[in-house]
Amino acid sequence: MVDLIELELSKADKQVSLYLDTKLCSPELKQVGDSLRTDLDEAIKAITAIAGHSEILENHPHTKESFGLRRPYLLALHAIQGEVMKRLKDDESSSEAAQALNDAMTITVQGIAAGMQNTG
Repeated sequence: MVDLIELELSKADKQVSLYLDTKLCSPELKQVGDSLRTDLDEAIKAITAIAGHSEILENHPHTKESFGLRRPYLLALHAIQGEVMKRLKDDESSSEAAQALNDAMTITVQGIAAGMQNTG
């Protein structure tokens, strides 16, 4: 169970979270994001302490390397997804453009899910 929790925590990316907060959230919601990022740090410290590791995924070097290799592609997808979400949020576009944005959202969700080896 500890290994599974560690694996899931390793998939969380504070930089992506902060990017999306900055792009999409009100100041009040940004505070919630800040709190969640602090909680993530604490959870990572706790799980690595319980597992006896100095860093997350220390005992799964191949998984860590695999995630590291996919990270640049995931970051690009997150950036595209953030822009799509902003445009959908500010939706002043035609129905044709809205459909294209919805299609782009679906593709980014599927791409991120595949890259993180999770369901969408």
